[in-house]
Order: sequence, then structure tokens, then C-alpha cells
Amino acid sequence: MNFLKNKTTISFLVLAIVVLIPACKSKKRAVDTDSYTKNWNEKNAIDDVLNNTFDFKSISTKGNLELKIGESGKRVGANYKIIKDSIMQVSVRVPILGEAFRVDFTPDRVVIIDRLKGLYASERFADSKALKSVDLNYYNLQALLTNSLFIPGEKEVKKKDYSKFKVNAGNDMLMLQTAGKPDLMYSFAVDASEKIISLLVTKKSLDNTLQFTYSDFIKHDNSQFYPTLLVGSINMGKRALTLAISYSEFDVDNKNITIDTSIPKKYKEVTFSELLEQYTKLKF
Repeated sequence: MNFLKNKTTISFLVLAIVVLIPACKSKKRAVDTDSYTKNWNEKNAIDDVLNNTFDFKSISTKGNLELKIGESGKRVGANYKIIKDSIMQVSVRVPILGEAFRVDFTPDRVVIIDRLKGLYASERFADSKALKSVDLNYYNLQALLTNSLFIPGEKEVKKKDYSKFKVNAGNDMLMLQTAGKPDLMYSFAVDASEKIISLLVTKKSLDNTLQFTYSDFIKHDNSQFYPTLLVGSINMGKRALTLAISYSEFDVDNKNITIDTSIPKKYKEVTFSELLEQYTKLKF
């Protein structure tokens, strides 16, 4: 199956990019990491990257996102909340009306609530054709969100999994490649400051690619790097879909964070694909 031309998969990937990227304080200036140098030791490279992973228990943020198909695009505001290994939620908001729709990700399922039309959709991760086509689970999406290394389909990267990565080091840059199902390759690029700056997903039998790039990093608590801009792009031959996310606020490990997952009783349940297509408006 062409994982980039399948409408359900594309819709889910757009949604995943929207949901999984938190925001950072706009008042903090991005740090210049171009001056960093590192002589990567391939034996210790994966440990170095994992030790630099952003550490958090919860994240609450506000930001903006802009979806572009070709040259046309639209920008909206959004609120994000994450409780590690438990739930990720995005609330997309519009002027005057407030919340337009909400998406909840848990390790078991995805729930989307469309407040404008009074609809909702719910699907288990295990039943999602879109997720199976790119071999991602909840924990992979969380890692993508938090600029972390992951192995497709696994909860975390353990010592015994290091052999699943092909390691290439040179000129202050590290490349880590690992395989996913079906026939997918995940390539992480890590710079000299030990942070992931891009992820490229390719399928051997296709020319199309899915790429995430991280930039405008800040230092949280003067110790850990965190990106304030993420751009996800899908190349589809003559057409390109791009989603740029920039951020305005960033609150980490707030013990008072609460996440409402209730569904209004009068809302009508529809299928996952039916609801997503109303927002992506993609035609192939």
C-alpha cells in the first residue's frame, strides 16, 4: 500500500503532527547550537542521545499551527496538554466560538470531538489502518512530540534494542536509522548538541517521503534543549503538504494539570475517516 497516498493515512499523519507538538515560551530566545562541536563515539552515541531526552511528567502549552497544501494555507490557534505515558490532548480554537474540535490520544485509542457539527469519532490504536501503515503507537507519537528517539512499535528504547539502529557518525552529525513495518525506514539526524533535528520516514518502494524538522531550540531550566518550531512535510510528487507549528507558552510538570475527556451525550458518532476528511479536505 502507498502509505503517503492513502487518504486515511494522510489524514491521520496531519492530525498526528497537530496533536503531538507542544509549545514553548516565546519570551525565551532560541539558543545558537551551530557552534557546538562533538566527536561522536559510535559505541556511546545512542546513550548520549537518550541521556539528552527532554524529561517531563506533564506539559501544558498554547501555540499556533499553519497547514499548507501547495501555496495555500490556514493558521489557527491551539491548546495542548500532555500527561506522560497517559494522554495527549489538543484543543483547536477559533475566534469568538472558542474550541472547534478536540483530539484525545491515550495508549489505547484516539477520540476526536467536533463541536461545530456535534460529532465524534473513536478508534482503538490496534484497529487503526492508518497507524498500522506507518507502524506507530501512542508512545512513538509521544516521542515524536517531545523530540525523542524511538523504535517503531515499541514503548521505549532499551539497551537490548541498540542493535536495531544503524549508526553513522561524522562531522559533528550523527545519523541513526531503524526499520519499521511494512518496509519503512526511519532516519534520525542528531547534531553536535545531542538533540534530534530531523526525522525522515521513507518506504523503499516509493519516492514519496514524510519528514519532520525541529528548530529554534531553547534551553529549559538551563539544561535541556527543546524545539519551539516543528515543520512536518509530505512530498507527494507534484503536490506538497506542510504543517508548521510555532509556540507561545510552555508549562512543565504542573501538578494541577487536568484533562477533560468527556463526550457530550447528544453528539453523533461517525467513523474516524469521515470526521478527519472534513478537516483535511485532501483530494487525490
